[in-house]
Amino acid sequence: MNLKEWILRAIHDLVQVHDTHVRRNTIIQIVISTLAFILLCRVWPCGMVQRHTQSVQQAFSSTKKLPGDNFTGNDKKLQTVRFSKEHLYQVMVYLSCEKDYDANNDYVLFRLYDDSFSCIYEETQGFGLLEKRGGFLATPDMDVDTDRDYYYEVIIPEEVTGSLTLPVADRGALKQYENTILYVDGIYREDISLVADFDYTKPLTVFHIIGYDLLILVMAILCYVGIIWLLYYFEDYLDDASFYGKRAATGLVVLAALGFFIYAVILNGFGGEAADRFIYGAASLGAVLWFFCAVWMPGKERKPSKLPADRQISLIWRNYIQTVSFGLLFYALCQYVNADREYYHYVNTRWMLIFLGIAFLMIQTEKELMNYMSGIWLIIGLLGSAIYCHGIEGEQELYLAKLASAVTVVWGLVIINTVRQVRKDFWKTIYWPFFAIWLVFVIFMYGNRFDKIWVFVATLPFLTLLFMNLSAAGKSRLLKNFTNGILLSFGLVMLFCLMHRPYHYWMRYRYNGIFHTVACTGMYLGVVTGAVLGKLYGKWTEGCRLLEAGKLELFLFAAAIANILFTMSRTAMLTLAVNVCAIVILAAFVYKKEIKQILTECVLLGAAIVISFPLMYSVIRVVPAIVNEPVRYEIEPQDRSYMIYEGDKVDSDKYMTIRRYFDVFFGRFQSEEEARNTKEEDILLAYIAKDSLPIPHPSAEETQEPSESQADISNGRFDIFRNYIMSISLRGHEKMALETESYSHAHAHNSYIQVAYDFGLIAGIAFLILCAVTLWKAVMFAVHYGKNYSIYFVPFSLIIVFGFTSLTEWAFHPCIPAGFAFLFVQMLLMQKPWQRKLKGKDKGRS
Repeated sequence: MNLKEWILRAIHDLVQVHDTHVRRNTIIQIVISTLAFILLCRVWPCGMVQRHTQSVQQAFSSTKKLPGDNFTGNDKKLQTVRFSKEHLYQVMVYLSCEKDYDANNDYVLFRLYDDSFSCIYEETQGFGLLEKRGGFLATPDMDVDTDRDYYYEVIIPEEVTGSLTLPVADRGALKQYENTILYVDGIYREDISLVADFDYTKPLTVFHIIGYDLLILVMAILCYVGIIWLLYYFEDYLDDASFYGKRAATGLVVLAALGFFIYAVILNGFGGEAADRFIYGAASLGAVLWFFCAVWMPGKERKPSKLPADRQISLIWRNYIQTVSFGLLFYALCQYVNADREYYHYVNTRWMLIFLGIAFLMIQTEKELMNYMSGIWLIIGLLGSAIYCHGIEGEQELYLAKLASAVTVVWGLVIINTVRQVRKDFWKTIYWPFFAIWLVFVIFMYGNRFDKIWVFVATLPFLTLLFMNLSAAGKSRLLKNFTNGILLSFGLVMLFCLMHRPYHYWMRYRYNGIFHTVACTGMYLGVVTGAVLGKLYGKWTEGCRLLEAGKLELFLFAAAIANILFTMSRTAMLTLAVNVCAIVILAAFVYKKEIKQILTECVLLGAAIVISFPLMYSVIRVVPAIVNEPVRYEIEPQDRSYMIYEGDKVDSDKYMTIRRYFDVFFGRFQSEEEARNTKEEDILLAYIAKDSLPIPHPSAEETQEPSESQADISNGRFDIFRNYIMSISLRGHEKMALETESYSHAHAHNSYIQVAYDFGLIAGIAFLILCAVTLWKAVMFAVHYGKNYSIYFVPFSLIIVFGFTSLTEWAFHPCIPAGFAFLFVQMLLMQKPWQRKLKGKDKGRS
C-alpha cells in the first residue's frame, strides 16, 4: 500500500465510511468525547479548575520532622495572620504527633477567628491523619478580607491523651507575609511564628476558560487521530497484540491477587480473625475466576448490522446518550431519596426531568430532531431562560431557576418532536381498557391531590410515550438502554461507596451504602436486581451456553445480591426470592425449557453468588479503608470513638469483621430483638469506655423508619398498617403523615395503603386494579414477544420488584427508583408493539 492509498483509507475511516471499523471507531469517539466533556465541565460551569497562588514557608527545606516543643491540651498558641489574597482555600499547619496516642479517640481542632475573635471556621482531624500528612491540612475555602487581622490556632481537647510537636520559626526565615504576632500562653511574640503554608484560589477568567477548553478539544482530536493512525499502522499485528495483551493482563491480575493474598491473609494487613483472612483468600480466588471468565471465555458473537455506516454511527451514539441519560437519571433519584432538605428534592426532581427528556429525544434520529420548529424553540428557550434567571438573588434560588429553565427547554423540544412524529392512527395501538383504568385512577388522584405537585410528574412525562412511534423493535431498544442505564447507575453508586462509604462495625453494621437508611438501599438494589435478572433470563434461551450468553449480567446480579445481603433487608430478600421464582417460571414457559436447563441455571446463579460474596465483602471492606475519605451524613452518628474517620488505619477495629456480620445477620431472623439491641448498646458503651452514647443514633421517628425493637416480624409495621387503614376516607388527606395524640407515623410503609389514604378509597381500589392489570400485561408481553425481543422480560421483573417492595415501603413516587421504573414500563405496556419495515428515513430509529 503506497502513501496515497494509506492516507485515503485513513481519511475514510476517520469519517466512518469503512464499514468494518464503524463500531470500533465510534466507540473510540465516544470514550474520547466523554473524557473531553468531563474535563470541559470541570472547567466550566463546575469551576473545579482554578488559579492557585501559594505562600510557602522558607524556613525549612524538609518538613518531615520539624523541631519544636511538646504541645498538649494545656498549652495555647494563637497565631495572628493577615492574608495576602481574597480567597483562602487551604492552610497547612506543620506539626508532628508523639508516638503514644489513641488512634480511635485522639483528635485535634483547627479554628480560624475573625478580628472580633468569632470562630468562622472549625475542622477536626485525627492523630493518625496528622501523622500521615505531617501536619494539619485545613480547607476553609472561603473569602477573606486582606485588610483585616485573623487568628488561627491548633487545639488539643481535654479528653485527648496524646500530644503534639508544634514547631515555630523565625519570621524572617519564613519569608511570608501572612503570619505576624504569635501569642504563646498569653505571651506576645513578634519574632517567631507557627510554620504554615497558605493556598489561595481565584476563578478562571473568560480567556482562561476559553484557553482551557480549546486545549482540551485539540488534545481530544489529536488523541483520536493518533489512535486511529496507530490502529491502521499496526492493523496487521492487532490479533497478535490482543493475544499477548490478554496474557499480560492475566499475569498482572494474578500477581495483584497474589499480592493481596500475601498482605491480607498472610500478613493480616487489614486485621480481623482467621475467618476474615479466609474470606480475603476466597476473594482473591474469586477475582481471578471472574477475570478469566470475562477475558478467556468467548462471548456471544454479535450479528453484523444491515444498516449503512452513517445509520450505525447515529444509532450507536444515540444508544450511548440514552443509556447515560437513564443512568444519571437513576443516580439523581438516589440523591432525591437521600436528600435531607427540601431544596435537594427540588434539585433532583429537575435533574430527573432533564435526563428523561434527553432520553426521549434520543428515540428519534438526528435528522428528525433537526427541524425549524426545534430551532425556533431552542432560540426562544435560551433567550427566555436568560431573562428569567436575570436578577435572581441567592445561589440556591438561581440554581433552581437554571434547572427549571433547562427542564422547560428540553421538554419543549420533546413535545415539538413528539407532535411532529405522531402517527395519525396511534390511538389504534393503545390498550383502551388498560388506559381507562389508568385514567380513572389519575382523575381521582388529581381530584384529591390537595397540594401534591408530584402527581403531575408521575403522569404527564410518562404519558408522552403513548404518542411516540415506537415499534416492537423501538420498544426493545428503549428498554435495553433503560435497563443498561439502571446498571450504569449501580456502577456510579458503587463507585461512590468504594470511595466514601466504609463498612462499620458499630451502628452501621447493616451496610446502607450511599443511602441514609438500609430500607432505601434495599429498595434501590431491588430495582437493580430486577433489571439485571430480567435481562439475564431473557438471554438464557433454550439450549444456549449460559456463561457465554450473560456473563456480565451474571456478575452484576451476584454483586447486587451480595449488597442486599450486606443490608440485611428482609424486604429486599423477600422481593428477590419472589422475583427469581417468578422469572424462572416465566422464562421456562416462554422458551419451553427442560428441567435440566432450569436446574443448571439455578445452580449457576447460586455458584455466582457464592463466588462473589467474599469478593464483594472484601472490596467494600478494603477499598474505602485504603482510600480513607469517609463521608458521614448528618443523620448518622458523628462520634470518633466508634465511627470511621479519615486517618483511621486500615486494620482499625472500627471496620466490620466477618464474624460480626454473620452474628448480626442471623440475629435478624431470631426473636427477642429488643434484648439483643440492649446488649448491643452495652457492648458499644464498654468499647468506648463511656456511660452513655455521646451522640445517640437516630430514633425511628427521626429516620422515618419503624422501630426494630418490636417483637413482631414486621418491626411495628402491622400497627402502622392498621392505623392507616382505619383512617382511609373517600376524600383522601392533605399530608401523608398520620398524627394523633396516641401515635405519629411519617408514612404508611405500604404503597397500596398510602395511595388509598392520600387520594381516597376509590383511588386506592383503582390503584390495586391498575397494578394487577400492569402485571398481567407484563406477563403477556413476555409470552407473546419474549422470543423475538429478550429484553421484554425486564418489565415483568421490575413490576414484581415494585409490587413486593410496596408491601412494606412507600414506593409509588416518580422520584423513587422503584416507582419510576413502574411508571415507565407501565406506559410501554399500555401500547401494543407494532411491526414495520424500515424504509428511508425510518432506518436507524429502531
